Amino acid sequence: MLSRAHRDFLTSFEASVEVEVEGLGPVVCCHAGLDSDEVPIITPGTPDEVIVEALSSARGRLVVAGHTHMQFDRRVANGRMVNAGSVGKPYADRPGAYWALLGPELELRRTAYDFEAAAEAIRRTAIPQREEWAAEVVRPATAEEAISVFEKMAGRDYPR
Repeated sequence: MLSRAHRDFLTSFEASVEVEVEGLGPVVCCHAGLDSDEVPIITPGTPDEVIVEALSSARGRLVVAGHTHMQFDRRVANGRMVNAGSVGKPYADRPGAYWALLGPELELRRTAYDFEAAAEAIRRTAIPQREEWAAEVVRPATAEEAISVFEKMAGRDYPR
């Protein structure tokens, strides 16, 4: 549904971007990990050793990702990884827009809005799977449901 210009714009994005944030220092923003747009798959239920490996090239910098659409703030031996969540399709116990405020501290936030009106607006579009997406705006998959799916996708047993 995107025009060639929109697709070209999206493909021009860098895989990761480092920014200096007052109070936090250097912060690396990426989709999934420093080296890939799709891996690692990290959730609130991911073992620490997987996060340690994912952060091994971060050199102590805070990494903010979003791939699994679930907010978390994980501190491990060699660093810190945060998932800002998702504004449009979160996996959480309550509907809302989940995001992170950076600087001078890091705050994970949730913003409520008119979920029914948003679902109705989605239904009026030509977006594929619009009915499923509209339903998930009102009642998202819970964090526990999503953790189970993502951890299994990553080849890890869950719950442990």
